[in-house]
Amino acid sequence: TNNWLHDYWYDSGFDEAAGNAQLDHYGRGGQGGDFLRVEAQDAFERGRKLMKDGDFPAACAAFETSFKLEPATGTLYNLGICHEKQGRIASAWAELKQVSETDTNKGRAADAAKHVAALEPRLTRMKLVVSDPVPGLAIERDGIDVTTFVDQPVPVDPRTYKFKVTAPGQQSMLFERTLDKEGQVVEVAIPKFGTVMTPDPVPTPIAPTGY
Repeated sequence: TNNWLHDYWYDSGFDEAAGNAQLDHYGRGGQGGDFLRVEAQDAFERGRKLMKDGDFPAACAAFETSFKLEPATGTLYNLGICHEKQGRIASAWAELKQVSETDTNKGRAADAAKHVAALEPRLTRMKLVVSDPVPGLAIERDGIDVTTFVDQPVPVDPRTYKFKVTAPGQQSMLFERTLDKEGQVVEVAIPKFGTVMTPDPVPTPIAPTGY
């Protein structure tokens, strides 16, 4: 259907020079690389419907898919709003902050800025504290290297994370920590190698917010 419409509009005069949506204009004028991504639009519309229905996990996943296919600012805005409703405060804050600073739609940028201002004091921040800084120490959180964040309060979504601590010649340490203190800096103490780790108590699930 999309190809048929493209050909119909082309025959009606909406060609390369007129600014049609097409990947390659083959030197016929206009600007290329502006083809339509039907999949991105479909995922976006699906996300809007799912969010309206209150299915925030599925809605956020749809917006993420749409944004990967076509990184539109409007999609990022909706993703940020969705993550806020899902309880992923840090993700929402970062996404809406980007929208507030870069969106050419002034009204949407202003609304994003309001959300950012409301979310910022609610952020949970992780602070890695190392008591035994051995050479070659490396810290991973859910498989991502976060060693450079030592002693820096970093916003995180409130949930339980898996940590892995390694160093040359040392036995790796694996442990979990729940970071869910809204509006607080939560310290994650990196113990000395050889310390017996005890798990955190099971946290109370955080319910997503509604309209």
